[in-house]
Amino acid sequence: LWWWVAMTTMAHDRREEVVRQSQARRRWLAENAARNRALSFRNLSAAEEREAAERTRRAAAYRLPRQPTTSSKKIIEFSPGEFRMAARHLYYSELRKLVVCAVPKAASTELAKLTYRAEGDPKWKRDPHFRRDAPTLGSLSMDRATAIMNDPTWTKAVFLRDPLARLLSAFLDKFVMAPKRGLQANYGIKHFGKPMTFDDFVKAIASNASNK
Repeated sequence: LWWWVAMTTMAHDRREEVVRQSQARRRWLAENAARNRALSFRNLSAAEEREAAERTRRAAAYRLPRQPTTSSKKIIEFSPGEFRMAARHLYYSELRKLVVCAVPKAASTELAKLTYRAEGDPKWKRDPHFRRDAPTLGSLSMDRATAIMNDPTWTKAVFLRDPLARLLSAFLDKFVMAPKRGLQANYGIKHFGKPMTFDDFVKAIASNASNK
């Protein structure tokens, strides 16, 4: 009997937690949508316009050195599995001939916004994670994506971050802040079956058996 009572209580608590997370998520999405609308339609101040114009001028004047091409052989060959996993993180701007690898927890949100802005999207300030028109190589055919990655006239860039700082950032965002705003519910419960402390998180990441 005690086992049945315990299981019933746990199920009840879990249902209440799911409801609470769902309500929090709806509130957070509504607030985020309102904030994005405000950013999209707010007029820039004169100082902001001058700052944006100066950034654009500096960016337009900058040129990366081109490396000579010594062979026509393809350097990058995607396998179907690699293409499915990697191409969704490779944002591109056809206009600027730019490919950026957006590594999670290494300014990936801002880099995704950069590609929208490079294409002249007036809504580039919006959160890219809530848009369905992401300009990633994954939206192209594998042949076209492979051609871009091997084209020497395209610039490819990746930005890295100190691994420990990135690990802490991931824990704070996904295991501390996310449950509070209802986003993706609780990552610990969802992916590991229990709430996670930072010590638990580090041990799970260090485990060879973990691919979460």
